[in-house]
Amino acid sequence: MSSYVETRGSSVVDVITARLRSLIGLQLSLARRAADLRGFHFGEMRPARRGNRGAFVLHIQCPWRLEHTGRIYTGSSDLWEPSSNCPEIEDWTYEHGNLQDERLAALLGDRDPETKSIMNTSGMLVVEAASGTVAGGVCLELSGGYRLAAFPDGSSGEMWRLLGHQVTEHLVVVGGEIEAADEEVVAPDGASCHRS
Repeated sequence: MSSYVETRGSSVVDVITARLRSLIGLQLSLARRAADLRGFHFGEMRPARRGNRGAFVLHIQCPWRLEHTGRIYTGSSDLWEPSSNCPEIEDWTYEHGNLQDERLAALLGDRDPETKSIMNTSGMLVVEAASGTVAGGVCLELSGGYRLAAFPDGSSGEMWRLLGHQVTEHLVVVGGEIEAADEEVVAPDGASCHRS
């Protein structure tokens, strides 16, 4: 059974914004995918159980988009579109090559074939501002005119989580509410996290 965090007079927007502000000044350093969950890593990379991870990791399971100068650069729906260099395959799946991975690799610059991680070698995409939304969403303003937005689209189920190296740095949003994180689990990218 899930438990929800008392915001003690603060709104969901205030709590999310306060936690997301930990990302300000950090570069989006790596993008990784586990099935349709997209993980964006921020800050200096550190060794993890499987590969490396950023100082903070934003796992997004709800719709999201990366905008550039007011236009959509890529987003969650691009996972379901074949990449431009993907041969026609009758039973195509996103594992054969998808537009989301292709666009992120073009922007960030380097893809590790072993871990399928996309590492940022561009020097861009430093978090300049961060805020939450009333419905539990995320808005990160990034250098270079980019903006990462995640918008919960359901009343239940995990939408996104922000993982840090300390338990007190974890934030989990379920159906637009902030959920307490009190049980350790291992995330698909090898990061340790906590779940109710």
